[in-house]
Amino acid sequence: MPYKDLREFVDFLNKKGELKVCQKQVDTKIEIAKVVDKSSKVGGPAMLFKNVKGFETPVVAGLFGTMDRAFTAIDSNKYDAFKKMAQGLDNPISPKMLKDGPCKEVVKTGKDIDLHEIPVLWHHKKDSHYFITTGVCRVRDPDSDVCNSSINRLAIQGKEWMTIQSNPPHQLGIIVSKYLERGQACPVAIAVGTDPTTFACSACGIPYGMDEFDFTGGVIGEPLELVKCETNDLEVPATSELVIEGEIRPGDEDGYVGKTEYANEAPFAEITGYFGKQTRSPVIHVTAISHRKNYIYHGLASAEPPSEHQVLNCLGMQSNVFVAAKSIVPAENIVAINPLMGACGWGIAIAIKKKYPGQARQVIYTLLAKAAMKKVIVVDPDIDIFNPIDLEWAVSYRATAGDYVITKELPGVNLDTTVTTPPNLMSKVGIDATLPLEGDKKGKVEILRELGPAKYYDL
Repeated sequence: MPYKDLREFVDFLNKKGELKVCQKQVDTKIEIAKVVDKSSKVGGPAMLFKNVKGFETPVVAGLFGTMDRAFTAIDSNKYDAFKKMAQGLDNPISPKMLKDGPCKEVVKTGKDIDLHEIPVLWHHKKDSHYFITTGVCRVRDPDSDVCNSSINRLAIQGKEWMTIQSNPPHQLGIIVSKYLERGQACPVAIAVGTDPTTFACSACGIPYGMDEFDFTGGVIGEPLELVKCETNDLEVPATSELVIEGEIRPGDEDGYVGKTEYANEAPFAEITGYFGKQTRSPVIHVTAISHRKNYIYHGLASAEPPSEHQVLNCLGMQSNVFVAAKSIVPAENIVAINPLMGACGWGIAIAIKKKYPGQARQVIYTLLAKAAMKKVIVVDPDIDIFNPIDLEWAVSYRATAGDYVITKELPGVNLDTTVTTPPNLMSKVGIDATLPLEGDKKGKVEILRELGPAKYYDL
């Protein structure tokens, strides 16, 4: 396992000079998020704030502030990360249960529960609440008994309750609705400050019915160590800094996950750089809080690109795109995948070794069918898709208007401001910027650029 816990990753970044320790007093309301976001926008270091106003707990943020740091978090690089994540999907490893772990050094239940003791961040002036944005939220499907983990925003509403944002078709929302349809409470566990690989894998949106902790085990090549929660039967990573346990109870208000108790939350600065509108989200009643004795709170700044939010999404999209694309292109012919930061990862550039006419278009149609994908650019392997000038050159001089694929009324993401509301449909675009093979209906292209040695593989 590359980093056994959050602290080991923080120490690693510190030794590499990619972490700045701040001793000056800072405020959890706007100030921390603003400083971290500014650092991310210039490719600066992660930040460890040791003097947080009103709290004894330090805050670390910006750990996923750049793509290179995100690749380091999973012990990989930009050329191999998607293959490593796909390996976890193909070869999952079940977790290992421990009797105890560091996350249980301090346990609070009943009247000792107080969410206000946690240095949760307020990100922007227009935000409605203090939001936890790094919680690995875990629920168990009552039908299959398989658990699901995801990163969902959580609004602190009071000492013992908060709201969670996850509506179907999100897997957590689907699972919660199953409990509520039966008139049962849905147990929830939220781990904050996990090791970086677990955090990244929980943000990937893997296929329904697969446990993200099994996926994590496949990525790290060994079982993830878990412990049982105090007040429910869910499991959490043993080395988590902080764990919040609770339940979503049946109620009278009918909303997007069913009949439960809802409360207002948002606006919130979304991944697209726009503020999401106020919504009513399901209430989690907290039943226990446990943490390490001197725990570190892990924060993540959400803002317009580039920020940590987009980096995390781009990391997950790499593996999702690879899995989808290899249904058309053999895995060994997929050379590189670059989720476009400005598109928040919902646009992609992919370099392939094209073997027959029309294959690039097949890739385009396959990827655009995914709800989260709105733009796809396919290029040849000699194009460095991580270099925006190289990518723009390919689009400009290896594609014409006839190589653009325009689709209409395909599913989009509700956070995208260009979708119709409802039913979240949108037009999408693909660009075939590959050189023609015999039979391609692209017209004759005169290659004025000497290809020279390939950048990713031996020709």
